[in-house]
Amino acid sequence: LSPPQDPEVHEEEAEAPDLIGSLYLIKSSKHYKIGRSNAAGRREREIALQLPEKAAMIHEIKTDDPVGIERYWHERFATKRLNGEWFALDARDVAAFKRRKKFM
Repeated sequence: LSPPQDPEVHEEEAEAPDLIGSLYLIKSSKHYKIGRSNAAGRREREIALQLPEKAAMIHEIKTDDPVGIERYWHERFATKRLNGEWFALDARDVAAFKRRKKFM
C-alpha cells in the first residue's frame, strides 16, 4: 500500500510546465528564419554553417509548445514567406516577435 498523496502538491506539479524547447528568430542578410529547437544556440551555429552570409540570433522564446507556437508565427507571417521557414519581415514584425518574452 502506498501512502496517500497530498492533493495540493500533486496539483502544483501538474501546473508546472516542462520546458521542452524554444522558438527562435534568426537573421541572415535581410531575411529571417523562424524555427524551433531544443537547443537554439546550437541550431544557430548549424544554420550559420549552411549560409553564405552571417546569421545572428535575434530573439528566442522558450516554450512548452514549440510546435504550436511555431505554427502560430508561420501562419501570422504567411504572406511574407519566402521559402521554407524564411520570411521577409519588416521592423514591426520583428518587434512583434520580440515582444513575446521568455516563456509562452
